[in-house]
Amino acid sequence: MRIIFLLSWIIFGGIRIYYGRESPWAKQSRSERFESIREDGLAGGIFLLVLFYSFFFVTFLYLIDFPLISWSYFPLLPEIRVLGVILGILSFPYIYWANKTLGNAFSATIQTQEASMLVTKGPYARIRHPIYSSHTLFNFGMVLVSANLLILAYLLVGMPFTYKRMLKEEENLIQNFGEEYEEYMKRTGRIFPKIF
Repeated sequence: MRIIFLLSWIIFGGIRIYYGRESPWAKQSRSERFESIREDGLAGGIFLLVLFYSFFFVTFLYLIDFPLISWSYFPLLPEIRVLGVILGILSFPYIYWANKTLGNAFSATIQTQEASMLVTKGPYARIRHPIYSSHTLFNFGMVLVSANLLILAYLLVGMPFTYKRMLKEEENLIQNFGEEYEEYMKRTGRIFPKIF
């Protein structure tokens, strides 16, 4: 399962990196990027960086089966772990579709690109934040694959941060697009399609 976990992260991360580097945000200078992160909130940016790098450290410990984290494994039926593999695989085309549809409107910060138009096609026709929902699907799948409490802890710690970030993005999009975005919110779900 460790090989599947690693390959899944390589594929998922590769898709994210490919589309992230093509965005106007990635082509900004380092000082411009730091300024936009600071505008989003320095404390949140630092928290995100700490979470990001410490997650890679924990993932490394999991991949090498480091003895000191043996306490963090929990028993799961093989069928449940296979379900995690399936969820991970399903997230690959989903994250690709969401990123490809968003195109140059992507930004790693909450600030939207000034020249961007409101994207309402593809997965954005039903869901306002399909990139976040694909991350949730993938991360939940990887928790099942790893059967590890430390990996689960990162998912749980990241969820409130992600939710708060979605709310801030929506506030910013309302400022940029006004009534157009408010109407869009009425017909879409935040991370799941609106049923009614």
